[in-house]
Amino acid sequence: MNKILIISNENNQEVNGILPYLENKEVFFLNLSKIHSHYSISLFHNDCYFEIINEKTKAKITSTNTKTIWYVTENDVYKEGFEKNDELAYFFRNEFSMLLNGIVSCAEELNIKIINPPHKVFFAGDKTRQMLTAKKVGFQLPHQLITNRITSFVDQNWSTNCIAKPIHSSNLIHKMDKTLFSNPVNITKSIYQAILKEEVELTVHHFQEKLNFIHEYRVVCFNNQVFPFKISGNYILDWREHMDSITIEFDPAFSLINECNEYMDSLDIKLGAFDFIQTEKGIFFIECNSPGHIQFCDPDNNTGMLKAFADYLSSDFRY
Repeated sequence: MNKILIISNENNQEVNGILPYLENKEVFFLNLSKIHSHYSISLFHNDCYFEIINEKTKAKITSTNTKTIWYVTENDVYKEGFEKNDELAYFFRNEFSMLLNGIVSCAEELNIKIINPPHKVFFAGDKTRQMLTAKKVGFQLPHQLITNRITSFVDQNWSTNCIAKPIHSSNLIHKMDKTLFSNPVNITKSIYQAILKEEVELTVHHFQEKLNFIHEYRVVCFNNQVFPFKISGNYILDWREHMDSITIEFDPAFSLINECNEYMDSLDIKLGAFDFIQTEKGIFFIECNSPGHIQFCDPDNNTGMLKAFADYLSSDFRY
């Protein structure tokens, strides 16, 4: 029987949400947190062949019996025996990442169905590419700017009503008496003055006009299926920080379904989670998360989304 290879770290919310709908399917789980201690991985480049053996359970998967690869995340690829900031941990992380990328390369040559391999996730995650693609398919965009200089930012007429966010990194960093903000920050008057006084150090920041939202959307797309979820609540900046108090409801009247599918096709991604903001002037594109977080939108599968994704994983359709 052909198998589904799931590559993820341990206790991943997305995987745990989908597994109940993969009962009676052959699933091989590659736990990235135990990639060296539990697994034997062999890649034969010349023959375009790979095999992975779980040495604890004796389960085995090879390139000849792999139906689908779902590359859920690349977090914690190698951390066994090392602290995360150890130089060897960094070295081994890159080595194992390249090994897994090699497996993906073979799978692509064999036309195995792959849900968002790392190189496509990286490509689709580029903020500028996202905005250019969004404009091309017809989404409305807020005013925005990526810059490493104060002058470019303060010259914008929307600079006192905007949000600063990273293009890639995360976590708030403090450096001596200056602050490098690298998580989403609402630019208040006091922060704006601090920027003018160079009390906040700009490295590379993505500044985006702050929109007055009526509500927001998380829109999940895969296999030409679109599941729009309306997000409402009493928050100022980021609904992700208020998960216990927001309301999430399915909205079949969402009007940008065709554009979402066109966006997915343009960037050649198979699972995406869009963020939109609804304002009085219409719906604005904010970003598309690839591979995307979907389980929290409908944990009880009321819309059929989780089962539909499980069916997509187990279908015989190959690329």
